[in-house]
Amino acid sequence: MTTAEQSQCVGCRFARWDRTKAGRMHPDGSGTCEWKPTAVPVAGRVVCMSMVINRHTASLRPCPVRELA
Repeated sequence: MTTAEQSQCVGCRFARWDRTKAGRMHPDGSGTCEWKPTAVPVAGRVVCMSMVINRHTASLRPCPVRELA
């Protein structure tokens, strides 16, 4: 059995994970990236503002703003 690659968003300070009514992380693993650019984006630069993320699956592209909390 192979283990699925975990999302690089786990542990990032910009990741906001969906929660259950009891306050625990939702089992489906979904959330959003809450990073907001501080400057005007440059043409051709990847901007992941309010991007949908998931704890259980790896993103198809590397995140340019990942910061550990």
